[in-house]
Amino acid sequence: MDSPDLLGFDTFAITTPIRVEQVEQVEILDAQGQLVASHAFAQGDTAGGSGLAINTIAEDHFSVRFPRIQADDSLLKIKFRASVLAFSTEFRGQASLSSEPGSFQNVTSGNSANLGDEDQPTRSGTTVLSPSIIRSERLIDALELTPNPFTPNGDGINDQVAITYNILALTKAGAVAVRLYDLSGRLVHTLQQTALSNGRYALSWDGRTADGHLVPPGVYLLGITVAGDQGDDLRAHPLSVAY
Repeated sequence: MDSPDLLGFDTFAITTPIRVEQVEQVEILDAQGQLVASHAFAQGDTAGGSGLAINTIAEDHFSVRFPRIQADDSLLKIKFRASVLAFSTEFRGQASLSSEPGSFQNVTSGNSANLGDEDQPTRSGTTVLSPSIIRSERLIDALELTPNPFTPNGDGINDQVAITYNILALTKAGAVAVRLYDLSGRLVHTLQQTALSNGRYALSWDGRTADGHLVPPGVYLLGITVAGDQGDDLRAHPLSVAY
């Protein structure tokens, strides 16, 4: 039943290591486990039926809106996809009421009810453990070059290439270098050299070397190296330049 002394909440925010890939579904169940409201969001969809909506998607969090939950023992279920970049990743949650700006309640491990007969309380917390990240020994993931090939000829179309990548499994900031090589292995240009922590990063390149000259057309290798605690990692991807 409703708790008249409780204002309840109609917004829930979750922090993520990087921008969430997709918020897939929001469900509200009553104390008896009966479905009160539900919506499965398609890619790019932000508004659904029954007053359910994706309120915000930012680089480090997202939030959803729904009809105010005020009844005791109600259950809010949010299904989403997000990258995990470290062995131990905490997804912090915060409930709030839109009509009361500045008011919120942080979610702590153990707040949620058991979700099934085989549910383990130690796994119903706010921290996700990912042993596969350690086993893989990867420090670089999801390297993307867009567009590829690109055409830096000054016509305003595909003049730059966007380079995005994930850094993962670091316990502290590590040295990162993004370099361009020709197919003989000769260094052509250093695009980035800095220290970075776990996260998703993006940079762009206009086809010019440090002296301002455009590189000749052809196929190159874009390589990223990361210095980690237990060793280095290198990822390379072909990059085509055309005029």
